Amino acid sequence: MMDRKVFRMTLRYLFVLILIGGGVFMMSCRGKHDNGGDLVTKERFYTEPEFKALMKAAEQGDADAQYRVARVYGMEMEDASEEEKWDRMAAENGHEMAQRNVAVRLLNDGKNGKAVTWIQRWAGERKKWAEFYLGKLYADGDGGLKKDHAKAIDWFKKALYEHPELTEEDRSAMYSAMGEIYRQGGYGIEADPVRAYAFYRLAVFYNKNSYTGLYHNPKIHIEHLNTQLKQKELSDADAIVKEEFKRLNKERVERISP
Repeated sequence: MMDRKVFRMTLRYLFVLILIGGGVFMMSCRGKHDNGGDLVTKERFYTEPEFKALMKAAEQGDADAQYRVARVYGMEMEDASEEEKWDRMAAENGHEMAQRNVAVRLLNDGKNGKAVTWIQRWAGERKKWAEFYLGKLYADGDGGLKKDHAKAIDWFKKALYEHPELTEEDRSAMYSAMGEIYRQGGYGIEADPVRAYAFYRLAVFYNKNSYTGLYHNPKIHIEHLNTQLKQKELSDADAIVKEEFKRLNKERVERISP
């Protein structure tokens, strides 16, 4: 079973990813039939005819419609059974946010084996969220998986290098996780403070306005390592940062101040 605190933090992060990814119709808390029978969302209204049209599309196999129907049932109608059913259908049809919901729900219910099976399947299909989350499970030794930092790094890098559409918050979270792995070492990875320092700096670069909350505040480790590393080691960290930018097709390669 996942540690409750870690899981709650993960859920908050995944919810942010969902919001960033778009397509989420946040439901108002004003009741099912406010405004003359309209289903109310933050961005628009679903009239009864509109919802019927949405349901028809969902029943015909439209993954995005199925995902939206799940949100209506879960956030407006508070029908968890229907929400889960439509999320599962949307997930089977390739909807990434629905897949994420299915996996997190299974983990939350303690069904680690099923959750990991789904996550591994979707990671194998190069779904960026699944690659990241599989890396997270290996990093923490959660979901019934044996802790394996080497595999965690591999999955984080797959997500980073194969998906240029990743948000900066996503990149920050993964670099922060890799920084922590190299700071601690073990489980298939040798401790490497230089690489940890470089990855922490990248985490802060991609999320300047707030620290990455999945693990810790990387700024604290940057400040500590900046006083511990020698000038040659700091230069080596600069080289790693530049190489990462090159891999990510970034033109900005100047030194990032801690």
